[in-house]
This record gives sequence, C-alpha cells and structure tokens, in this order.
Amino acid sequence: MDNNLVYHYCSTEVFLKILSGRKLRISDIRRSNDSEEIKFLFEKYLEEKKAEGEKAYLAVKGCDFIFREALKQETVFALSFSDKRDLLSQWRGYAPDGGVAIGFDRNELKSWAEKIISLGETAKFKNVEYYKKDDKRLKEILKKFNDPFWCNNYKNILKVAPLIKLDGFKEESEWRIYFNGFTFSEGQPLPLVNYENGQIEEECELGKNGKVKFFYSIPFSADMIKEILISPKGGISVEDMKGAIACFWEDLGKNVAAGKTEINVSELSYR
Repeated sequence: MDNNLVYHYCSTEVFLKILSGRKLRISDIRRSNDSEEIKFLFEKYLEEKKAEGEKAYLAVKGCDFIFREALKQETVFALSFSDKRDLLSQWRGYAPDGGVAIGFDRNELKSWAEKIISLGETAKFKNVEYYKKDDKRLKEILKKFNDPFWCNNYKNILKVAPLIKLDGFKEESEWRIYFNGFTFSEGQPLPLVNYENGQIEEECELGKNGKVKFFYSIPFSADMIKEILISPKGGISVEDMKGAIACFWEDLGKNVAAGKTEINVSELSYR
C-alpha cells in the first residue's frame, strides 16, 4: 500500500457509525487513553519553575491552580491516526473484538483539517513527538515560554502540548488532527466550530466508562479513504464488507468497485 497513508483504528461499531454518518469525530483529548494527556508539558513547565528556588514557591502554587482550573474549560480536541498499517497493539487497544483500520491519505487529511476553524484558527495535522520525562529536549521547548508572568504562558503551552507524549506511547507512531476549543459549561456561551462556512455544534454522550465524552462530528469525503483493513478478529469477510459499505455509503462503495479504495485483511493473528 501507499506509504503516504495513516490509519485510524476503530471497532466495527464505530466504523459503522462513520459509514452511516459520513463524519469523523474529533474528541476532547482529556478523555483519551492517556491520563497524562496535555498535563505532561504543563507539569514539566512548573517543575522547571520550582527549580528556581524557594522564592518561586508561591508563584508556582498559584500558577498550578490557574492551569488546573483553565484546563477544566479550555481544552484540545483531537482525532488520532497511526502511520503503522497493521500494528498488533493498535488492534488490541482499539478493536479488541473486531474492527478496521481506515487508511487515509496524509495530504488529503491535511487539506481537510485546514477547512476546520475553531477560535479563529484552522485545525492542524501533525505527528506526535515522544519524550522521556527527563529528556533534555523538553528544556529547550520550555525555554520558549518566557512571559515573565508565568500564567500567561498557558495559551502557548496548550498549542504545543497535544504533540508531546511520553516515550511509552512511541510504538503508536501517532499523527493528530487537533484544534483548541471549549467544553460545555453552565451559563457560558460556546464558540462553534466552522467547517466549509457551516457551523458544527459540540456534542456529548455518556461513554462506556461512565465519563461524558465531548466531541465534534465533521463531514468528510469518501475519496479520502484509500484502504480499509479488517482486523485479525474482524469476523467479517471482504465480500461482506463490500456489501456493508455499498449499503451504508454509496460513494465509498463506488470507489471500492472502481479500485480506488482497497479492502484487505490483517496478516496478524492473536487470541
């Protein structure tokens, strides 16, 4: 397959929702599988400030409080991909009982992201970088946040934080579409996300883990999908997959019939 593809791993249930809705869901990053998501860089920033000595204690404590309160409202919404086509850990993490990896062209994803506007800025599509907690490269990143009033650095840290994860996640080889936004708040008007001059409202639902998930559902073109890879526990044949696609999304079905979108089966196996 084309090595310019990135893959979104998901369960069969989620895939059917994507097919029937012709939309991709971009979700509040704080509800991801990484409990340290976003917070990692903020914590490293405060750690560096603490190193300035006892005189910094009260300022660090106040800054920590402001950061935590701000992150309850303003956050980052993201949609994740991997540049690994057939990765066992991804299957186990996102499709343990069967699913697919949807292969998208990177250039088309970038163009799609640039049509999404939130808080006056376009969504970004970039690869994640991985760091150990004591990585010296982090110090160089943190030096860029040099506002003398430390709390003012919040906005700039939030722009960088989505692309920095701990080294333990390196195998995922992740790419992200992401943008800044707000979550629901009582009595607070929320800015809408715009896509191709249309407004997209924030949605929410109760997840299986009992937590409320916040997200935006953004329309996308069937032409963006170049491959559908059925998982090792797919439980569905290539022919049945073709039939389901033709039933749910005519445009994608035509692309499959014309050979523009391939349907393949994982070469891996697991119990």
